Amino acid sequence: MASGFFYCEAMDIFFNPMKILPYERRQKIIRQLQRKKSCSIEELSRVVGVSSATIHRDLAELNNAGIVLKVHGGALLSENAPIESEDRIHQRLHRNVEEKREIAAKALKLVKEESVIFLDHSSTCVYLARELAEKNSSQLVLFTNSVKILDELEGRFPLSVVSTGGTLQHRWNALTGPYVIDFLSRVNFNQAFISCGAISPTRGLMTSFLFVAEILRKTKQVSQEVNLLVDSSKFNKLGAFSIMPIKDVDRIITDRNLAPEIVKQYEDAGLEIVL
Repeated sequence: MASGFFYCEAMDIFFNPMKILPYERRQKIIRQLQRKKSCSIEELSRVVGVSSATIHRDLAELNNAGIVLKVHGGALLSENAPIESEDRIHQRLHRNVEEKREIAAKALKLVKEESVIFLDHSSTCVYLARELAEKNSSQLVLFTNSVKILDELEGRFPLSVVSTGGTLQHRWNALTGPYVIDFLSRVNFNQAFISCGAISPTRGLMTSFLFVAEILRKTKQVSQEVNLLVDSSKFNKLGAFSIMPIKDVDRIITDRNLAPEIVKQYEDAGLEIVL
């Protein structure tokens, strides 16, 4: 019965492109509040294209996350709401390029032979995929939800590449939605290489997008080892949605620009930092 319910929900989303996913609704709400600072329930219902009851539920979630302040008849943008920083993949690929190449080269040395690995849709993982393409390994199986990585690795024999499937989110060149979560629940990874929009010792890994949090949480559940690839600009920042605490990560791979006092902060929390 449970699998039948999932099938119907997933097929409904697949065949009805106008159906908006929960995280997309909430992103629309946040963007509208960023433009106008405050909105009524009726206005948000009209802009997002869903019922007032659905808006009430979404505002309750965003209020609990500290992003909005739910008030009678509407909502205000919280002063503590993080600024959206995870831009389009094509823009991020050309930002902090040397740092990402450095991180990817170091991460490559940690990839184990004859293993099954997962790479998320982050720009840093694209650089790691390029390194793996040159490695020419026939004993490695690589899974990803990144369309960009699939494109980068096309024809790169004998490397085995598997797509998670899912709904294409053009902005991130990523495959998302219930298909991805269901797919991940059926596999097991020796190693996962992921990134995030922000990280702090107390709040852990964070992102501005709910779909990222959902995919990475599921990835953690099915991975023996989780490697976080983040450049030094991501440290001690705030993201809208929590992904996982830092204790759930086996190591952090970052660039040499990270301040020594920040390195010590994370090492004191029990994290292995690879510079």
